[in-house]
Amino acid sequence: ERYGQGVVSWYEQYELEGRAIPDWVRQLSYPCLPPKGMPQAPEVGVNPHFYLDAFYHRVCSLAATVIDLPAFTGPCLFTGSGLGGMVPILRQHMPRLGRLAAGDIVPFFLQIAQSRGLDRQAELLVLDVLALDRLFAAGEFAMVLDDAIVSHMRNDGSCNAHLFRPAVEQVHRLLAPGGYFLPNGSLK
Repeated sequence: ERYGQGVVSWYEQYELEGRAIPDWVRQLSYPCLPPKGMPQAPEVGVNPHFYLDAFYHRVCSLAATVIDLPAFTGPCLFTGSGLGGMVPILRQHMPRLGRLAAGDIVPFFLQIAQSRGLDRQAELLVLDVLALDRLFAAGEFAMVLDDAIVSHMRNDGSCNAHLFRPAVEQVHRLLAPGGYFLPNGSLK
């Protein structure tokens, strides 16, 4: 709204602001591009999201250092699911996982996820991380995986800083005793 048009990626936001585009933004906005200085992987021809998928596998590998993912049964909530690319990767790393609810605030993203058949692997929901109490009971999830939603509300003076605490309180309310909150992003 600030720019008079819909900004759909960090890449476009940097362009509109006339700022240099960092490599990490380039990588997230265009997941089929290799990291700077690396040749294109042959897998990209088969899977245009090869690099993003590789990133999600690394996130799961990191989580596996504190949680026995193959034995984890859930239930699990995945906030900021976007187009759902991480849903099959979560299922791969957590083969015993029962209920997986995946949600995003953008309904169109969930329509794309559904068109990809991901509604057979997860409950796809339109959700707002600040209003999770409207959809879920307290203690309903053993794990909440947040894909760069709460971390966008970090307490660093950004325009969303005032939303950080309410978002974390919403997530905390959903977690069962001993549950895990896995934020994928930089929390300060």
